[in-house]
Amino acid sequence: PMGVGVFPRPRFRPQPSDDDDDRSHSGSSDYDSDEEDEDGSDADSGRGARSSRLMCPNCPVQQPQQQQGDAPAPAPPAAPPAGAPPATRAAEQGAPPDGFVCAAGAAHNQCAECFKMLPSRTGPSAPAEDRPLQCGVCKRSFCSPYLPQCSGNLMMGGMPVGGRFGNNSAFRGTPCLRRLKDVVFTTQVPVAVFNGNPFETAVLTEVLTTKGLSLTDACRTIFSDSSRTVSVKPHAPPVGAPDAAVDVSGDSFCCGFCAFRAMKEALWVYRKGLTDADLPDRAKGRDNCWYGRNCRTQSHNPNHAQRLNHVCDQTRGR
Repeated sequence: PMGVGVFPRPRFRPQPSDDDDDRSHSGSSDYDSDEEDEDGSDADSGRGARSSRLMCPNCPVQQPQQQQGDAPAPAPPAAPPAGAPPATRAAEQGAPPDGFVCAAGAAHNQCAECFKMLPSRTGPSAPAEDRPLQCGVCKRSFCSPYLPQCSGNLMMGGMPVGGRFGNNSAFRGTPCLRRLKDVVFTTQVPVAVFNGNPFETAVLTEVLTTKGLSLTDACRTIFSDSSRTVSVKPHAPPVGAPDAAVDVSGDSFCCGFCAFRAMKEALWVYRKGLTDADLPDRAKGRDNCWYGRNCRTQSHNPNHAQRLNHVCDQTRGR
């Protein structure tokens, strides 16, 4: 029996750290059991292997130091020739074979999905254009396509499945950053394209159905021309990064969240470019609302939303 004022000792489960891989997200981790391995160890070697997968691929490899009482360590690999760059994990992890090596104390970023350490390569040391490290809009860092695979794959390039973003499962997996002209959008026309206006959303849906076009087809009419840009405001930029809108084209690499925002802007530009001949009868010949796309009445007043055209720029009240 428990005495007065004596409480059971709580079972503390440490939070996942940078040393834990994606298994910590799938319900399996080293903390699921209080028992040790049969040989009395706590699988430190396994943790070390996972930790190495989270290390920067371009940092010099350091040989582990042998502790007193440990078994004799295997012979270290032969030292590189004089003047050769230090060994890294670039080839092992599939990083670009451009010979980049992080300097001592160099700044690093973390992948927004799997938390892997990544080099901060800007300016002259920036990687090839097709192997970016950051989203072109929000500037968050991601493993892939700089590396072939990302062990996260949980948020589809930062974008969750379902919810208000639609079931855009086509963005699941790697690469986490993709050119906008290559993204396949599998959602219906989001009402957010027209600031919550259900009438304009239904009109665009009907136009695409009549023309036999998907959302991807409509977006690619904008993104296939590299000279055309849309203005996208970043989603959750890192601390210190600018949050002003960024002009992107079909060649820009974006994460899932920013690709969704770019898709909304591309659909709005596509709809604005349609003539009355492309629209159903109920949407023809309407006057423009003074407040255009920024109108706050269009989302909750169906009569106002249908009577006036809101696919236009604001002309009053700025």
